[in-house]
Amino acid sequence: SFVSADGAPVVALARRQGTQLTRTTGADLIEPLCAMAAREGLPLFFFGSSQVLLGAAADELRRRFPGLLIAGCEAPPFGFDPLSPAADAAGDRMAASGAKLCLIALGAPKQELFADRMLARHPGMGCLCIGAALDFIAGGQKRAPILAQSLGLEWVWRLATNPRRLFVRYARCAMLMLDLACVAPERVRLGAPSPSKTGAK
Repeated sequence: SFVSADGAPVVALARRQGTQLTRTTGADLIEPLCAMAAREGLPLFFFGSSQVLLGAAADELRRRFPGLLIAGCEAPPFGFDPLSPAADAAGDRMAASGAKLCLIALGAPKQELFADRMLARHPGMGCLCIGAALDFIAGGQKRAPILAQSLGLEWVWRLATNPRRLFVRYARCAMLMLDLACVAPERVRLGAPSPSKTGAK
């Protein structure tokens, strides 16, 4: 229902096009959300990452926010398909737990695909895509230093610390950003059709 601007390059491109955005990452949303959930008695469910890290994150967040209700934690198997019958079954377990908001930590675009499917299947249960936020809290990964975050270079830190996992994803994103920032404006200026209208992929 709502899409936040997670990456600094996205915010920079939006501002270049005249839209004022504020960068909001999943990691930045965790603490205020947990504070609200503890205050309102809203049960959460953690999905993604690994069972060990989910448990550690749950323990740490309960310590920080007394009264926080965590209805369950589940780490899907390697190769999890967000559009599969197994994904539907996982969503059914989340809904059955009584959770009102599920924090999905699968990484893009799996988490967005899964969340969208679950919102259609269980409209009374909210989903929030948070990337590596629970890993940061559990200590499984280290978030970029504050200076790197403030300069919009958190993606550089993530790539340097997880090159094998993130290189291909970031390369694809870079190509898309290049198209949006440089090629698309020229297509518009020249009146050329976009690739989506010509059937290109």
